[in-house]
Parts: sequence; C-alpha cells; structure tokens
Amino acid sequence: MNSRALSDKAKYLANKHNVTASLIINHYFFDAILRRISRSIYHKQFILKGGYLLSIHLGIATRTTNDLDFLLKNHYSDDNAFLRIVQNIINIDVNDSIKFEIIGIDEIQDGLAKRVKLLSKLERIRQPVNIDIAKPEPIHPNVKLMNYTSIVNGDEIKIRAYPFETVLAEKLQTVVSLGLASSRAKDLFDLFIISKRSFNDLDLHNILIAIEKTFKHRGTYYNHAFIVNVLLSIKNSVLQQNLWRNYERKHYFAKGITHSSLIGSIIEMINKIFDE
Repeated sequence: MNSRALSDKAKYLANKHNVTASLIINHYFFDAILRRISRSIYHKQFILKGGYLLSIHLGIATRTTNDLDFLLKNHYSDDNAFLRIVQNIINIDVNDSIKFEIIGIDEIQDGLAKRVKLLSKLERIRQPVNIDIAKPEPIHPNVKLMNYTSIVNGDEIKIRAYPFETVLAEKLQTVVSLGLASSRAKDLFDLFIISKRSFNDLDLHNILIAIEKTFKHRGTYYNHAFIVNVLLSIKNSVLQQNLWRNYERKHYFAKGITHSSLIGSIIEMINKIFDE
C-alpha cells in the first residue's frame, strides 16, 4: 500500500468508525510492527498487552490507543542489547515499503518498562510510534496465540497475547496501588469495558489466581473489602470525578458514561469475582 492509498483508506475508516485518520494510520504502523514480530526469531518472547490488545478484541469504536504495549519474556537490562533486538525486528522486510527509525529510548513506570520511540515512514507519511515493553510478569492462565485481522488491509497476523484474566488483574492492581493519586482514567475505563463486554466469557477462578499472582508480584496488598473501599474512595473523590469528565470529553468511546456508573460496574464485577 502506497502513501496515497493509505491516506484514502484512513479517511474512509476514520469516517466509518468516527475516529481520526491519524489514529488509523497509527494502527497501520502498529500492524506493520506486529507483522515483523510474528516473523522474527523473537515471536515467542513478545506478548501483546494493553490498549491495542483491547482495541483488537473490542473494536476501534470501543477502545483506541496511541501506544503499542508488550511484555518481553526475557529481560534485557542493557539498553544496547535491547535496542539491537528492536532494530533486528524493524529491519525485517515484509514487502510493505514501511521503514522504521529508532529515535529514542526511555525508562517508564518507575523502571518497570522501556519506551522505544520510533519514526514510521511510508513515502511522504511520517508518524511517531511508541512501543512500551515491560519486564517479565506472571501471566495466568496462559499466553494466547491470536490470529488478528488488520483493520486497514485485512491481512492476518499471528501474535502472542495476554489472556483477559491477566489484563483485568494488571489494570485492577494499577488502580488499587495508585488509588486517589492516579490520573489514569483509562485504567478505570478498561475495567469498565471488560465488565461489560468480556467478563462473562472469563473463568472466575482463573481471574482470582491472576489477581493473586499480579498483586503479589508487584507487592500490592489486597483483599475483597480493601479493593472495594479503594474504588469507593475514587467514586467519592471530586478530583477523580473531574478527571473522568475530562477523559470522557476527550474520548468519544467514553461519552455518556457517568463516573458513578463507571465505578459501580467495576465494583459489581469485583463482587462477583470474590464471591466465586
């Protein structure tokens, strides 16, 4: 696909899904990275997680993201070794005319992850892309091998991905550990949308195990009552209510969801998990 065809397709899909053309182009470059990973010697080490995984499962009309998130099964503390892996991946030729250039690397999440900043290039199109790559963490019940159909050009990509039990557990741990100090309304939205769209397909016992493993690994105290109390404090916080209204205003997929119903749905899900 050349740059003009991509621009035209991005405009069409942007109108269809009520998103920006820039977001569609971003997703096209994300898929180009996923395609390269799937054909690399590291395909078993990179496990997709985060917002793009939710977007793939739930649809671009339900969740969008500007970052591509992975867990890397082997930890590389040396930045040079780490960057060599990323460079090897982006150098793979998959006949799509896309070129990637590494423009930086940062430590994020208090050193728990690295952010590799890339410049994606397709003829006249230039777009920055961030890849966040986390250190190894518990995954339960198991990594999923997913066949993903690209939203832009319809080709199929095989990628390893988090089970939703662990997605839920990690989002919950982040919310509980940060509490009222959190400015990450997207974590609350993700828990909300999982409760509405995916929860009934998950195994409650496996969710409990995933929560236990994740909270223990990250050193976060929890029990049923403690989690609910944290959520209630967020529900009653004027600051958190304002943060949610700001998030709702900026993200079309959150429109019409009140802060009260947001937290209420999450608490209802938590009660079902711990009453298992």
